[in-house]
Amino acid sequence: MALIVHFMNCLRARVVRFRDDIRGVSTVEYALIVVAIIAVVAVAAGLLGDAFTTTFQDLSDRMTDAAEEVSSAV
Repeated sequence: MALIVHFMNCLRARVVRFRDDIRGVSTVEYALIVVAIIAVVAVAAGLLGDAFTTTFQDLSDRMTDAAEEVSSAV
């Protein structure tokens, strides 16, 4: 019986320490901030995706044209 009481007291002490530990709260807050940033980046990428694709395709076309001009000049 004493062993069970000792076990329950240890378990209760661990639960109280876990409950009173504030380090976990800041971890959860940082995780929520990271999730919010990821959501904002995902929405922005979705909204601006076509603009980025067009810009990089235009840049690629210009570089290809310039390379062809250099090749034909040599």
